[in-house]
Amino acid sequence: MTQNISFHLNGTPVTLSCDGRDMMADVLAERLNMRGVRVACDQNVCGACTILSNGEPIASCTTFAFMADGHAITTLEGLEPEFAAALREHFAKEIGFQCGFCTPGMLVTATALLIRNATPSRDEIVDWMRGNLCRCTGYDSILTAIERAAETLSGARRTA
Repeated sequence: MTQNISFHLNGTPVTLSCDGRDMMADVLAERLNMRGVRVACDQNVCGACTILSNGEPIASCTTFAFMADGHAITTLEGLEPEFAAALREHFAKEIGFQCGFCTPGMLVTATALLIRNATPSRDEIVDWMRGNLCRCTGYDSILTAIERAAETLSGARRTA
């Protein structure tokens, strides 16, 4: 069964027709060209497909597209620039990625964390990132990158 859905994608209104079986990851990546949405496990296990729905991180590979109707959807491409810049800078400095396949989901999840908590503890970062898997890098450099990004963002807020 086909239905029309409307949502905001990275701040832009979108209306499209979708089948009841269409997954959000497929709609975003294939139909809307959001290349930051990666599908790896199709089981809500790896976090590569993480997007924000009304500010909450969700696995788009196990979310039906019709569930986005009326929501604000944010992908890697739509992250708030200050958060995206700080995270990208520190992921690069700390070598928080190798192949980069998992990185979009990591950045989306980390952004959601840093929006909620400007100064997370290492344990809080570990807890938030638990659903994002990386097969290349190991987690220490990723966790350190998020800590450094939080410090950068907190410093920018204090001087503003």
